[in-house]
Amino acid sequence: IVVLLINTIIPLFLNTFMPESFNGSSWALVILSFALPFLFMHIPLSQLILSKDSYLRQIVFLYILIFAINLMIMLLVIPVYGFMGAAVVTVISEATTFLGFFIFIKK
Repeated sequence: IVVLLINTIIPLFLNTFMPESFNGSSWALVILSFALPFLFMHIPLSQLILSKDSYLRQIVFLYILIFAINLMIMLLVIPVYGFMGAAVVTVISEATTFLGFFIFIKK
């Protein structure tokens, strides 16, 4: 519901009340809105795992791995596609983070 609201309200708001220079940013916000479900799912998963001290080393390794992958993709995508590429990579990064924690919990 939140993603649908953001996808309808934000572009309407930006295109109506902001200068034309903001028109491209509405698409970036729409893309970023797709990261919200992954964000709201992986944060509770990480807190669940962190509640057990024996998993701390694995979680730190998982975060470092996800960070390294995200950094490499950002360095490749942002110079070519700019802020729109950064928005897409952010969604991919959040989905990867969720997937990493989900697989970790399932194992």
